[in-house]
Amino acid sequence: MIVRHSEDVAVATLPNIEMKGKLLTDVEDGMGFSAYQVVAEEGETLKLRSSDSGDLDHIYYCISGTGDVKASNGCHYKLKPDCVVAFSSSVSAELIVETRIRLYVLYCDDINPSSERSVVKSLDEIVGTERDVDFKRGHSRRFLLKVDGFAITITSTAVMFTGDDPTKLEYRNHAESAYYISGKVSYSWNEGANKIEARITPDDGTVYNMNAHDKHMVSVHEDCIALCVFYPALRGNENHTYDGGYSSYDA
Repeated sequence: MIVRHSEDVAVATLPNIEMKGKLLTDVEDGMGFSAYQVVAEEGETLKLRSSDSGDLDHIYYCISGTGDVKASNGCHYKLKPDCVVAFSSSVSAELIVETRIRLYVLYCDDINPSSERSVVKSLDEIVGTERDVDFKRGHSRRFLLKVDGFAITITSTAVMFTGDDPTKLEYRNHAESAYYISGKVSYSWNEGANKIEARITPDDGTVYNMNAHDKHMVSVHEDCIALCVFYPALRGNENHTYDGGYSSYDA
């Protein structure tokens, strides 16, 4: 388990060197992707593109703020909170920031190169559909699935208060990270020997990277929202079972 509090992380260059942000998940963590928090002010223009090597898909989750996106494949999007835009390595875009924006930016291998492939989805489009999975202790809203052609899945996961009843999880078939952006939560692992509570503010959060497929317990002290990333991508119908052990997803 690798835990990072974004308020403790220095701003650095992204794989796209025209952008800067805070590294939350490093490719060297062994997760199959990298993740950053990027903040831009009103009036700024961000160049959204692959890494300088040009072989990575690039994905953007808008946590807060708004912007206007024009992509090289001719698509035009309005970016707003709880909206994802995802691009193949061959597609680039320009984001004009309308109001101060906070982004969760992901890079992963392009497993399906295409000059046209892009996906845009808002949370409103997902709630109540088959991509909105009720796992009994919350809802996993899945923006990207295997069918979308990307190597990873990103979700907005709403987790309910569970009091003194922690949720036991172990992702044996996936690397998973959970970036908490609201609520109050703590993780424990190594049979309780390690425990870290998330530090969440309007501008920062805490990411838990399960890089060793760690058995862990999630204690939710207030309702939470986490941006969860799975590698490899989910099919879409995976769900948890709570039988006293550590719940996992099938391969």
